[in-house]
Amino acid sequence: MKIASLAPHGRGKQMITLEDGTSFVLSVRDVRLFSLGEETDIDPSAMKQIRIQLRSDCMRRCGALLGTRDYTEARLREKLRDAAFPEDVIDGAVEELKDAGYLDDLRYAESFLHLHAGDRSRLRIRHDLQERGVPAGIIDRAMREEDPEETRAQEVRQVLAILRKRRFDPSDAPAEEAAKIRNYLYRKGYSQEAVRAAMRGECDG
Repeated sequence: MKIASLAPHGRGKQMITLEDGTSFVLSVRDVRLFSLGEETDIDPSAMKQIRIQLRSDCMRRCGALLGTRDYTEARLREKLRDAAFPEDVIDGAVEELKDAGYLDDLRYAESFLHLHAGDRSRLRIRHDLQERGVPAGIIDRAMREEDPEETRAQEVRQVLAILRKRRFDPSDAPAEEAAKIRNYLYRKGYSQEAVRAAMRGECDG
């Protein structure tokens, strides 16, 4: 396979584009090591070694990313694409990480749900997880495994906290004002059941 072009790609790296349109990034050191240049014809043996190096670079990048925070599979793939790793190299790295337990969308969803159970509605949590690329089926599974009674009580407590912050007293509020606050809470993603319970003062304190 012949190289069509080489171009700088950040500090100490070069983007190599092959004649078939495939592209990848290597360090300048590796470019020299493999004796790569424009019009260079890469033989199968050299290409195999280059792919081994790309896999190593990709796994090292994954380690750096996952060493600082958790990622969903979708977000990690985005990061690796931004770093110009070939798609099949990304696929292999992702599968290896999943098999080793370092990448787990269900665990991510459960952690996110527990972290934000006290400050976000379940609808908002679902939306945020979807934005992070967690599949709907995994979000459903994470939410089903929550205790429904505790989940309802937690949501009512959140609504009550909002009512207190707004100094809203349901017991003597005009109907028009009560309707406005209910609509506001619905837009925030709180269920009708939780809003009605909070307006009745359930779970207060």
